[in-house]
Amino acid sequence: MAHNPKLNVYIISLKPKKQDENKTFREFLKEKYAKNSDTSDKALMIYLFTSFINGVGQDEFHKDDKSKKVIGIDDGNMLPMTLYSDTWMIDGVIEGGKYGILREYQDTEKKEGKTEIKPNYAVLDKYYILLNPILNDKYAVLLTQSYTEESIQGPINEFIRELLGGCDNYFKVDVEPFVPKRLKEKYDLKSATKPLKVLIAFTRPLITEFADNLNLKHPLLPTISPYPTM
Repeated sequence: MAHNPKLNVYIISLKPKKQDENKTFREFLKEKYAKNSDTSDKALMIYLFTSFINGVGQDEFHKDDKSKKVIGIDDGNMLPMTLYSDTWMIDGVIEGGKYGILREYQDTEKKEGKTEIKPNYAVLDKYYILLNPILNDKYAVLLTQSYTEESIQGPINEFIRELLGGCDNYFKVDVEPFVPKRLKEKYDLKSATKPLKVLIAFTRPLITEFADNLNLKHPLLPTISPYPTM
């Protein structure tokens, strides 16, 4: 387990092909899954949850050949993927990692006896993910928390674009990092000579607040420390 787990926050935006239309996620999901205008929010979220589980992969991994990384449903009991239809949320732990590299592993107490890890084998880590489409708006929130240095954010973002695609009246969704307005304003006021320290100084309390709320909901998750002490 890493000493400095990382929490990423993304905003997902619908992109209707008719620019003058302000479509909501409720309308999008109805077009994607159910043409019946009377379909309930709960039913729409069940459709989305089922697509999420099948897309990430239970029996097979979802592979990203570009980054040589895979993601899949975690087959353990750490925090199973769960649907909260009343609050329009999906969350839980998935697994993923990199493949395509010939590597070796061995006991740290014994120098001899290396074992080869073949290129088609992935070294897997656990990742927390939360998806919250706002059904009465055009935005959704995506949270991912990694516990090691290996990131699978690229494959996750590509999967989200696939999951929220497939409708004739929409372009692919935008998946953009979330930057709070107050952070942007404070960052713009600072000198550009020390951008990293400014970024860390102002994002630490924001992300920590987000992380604290997350840990209150899921106390079994490790305590998040988004940034090392400077």
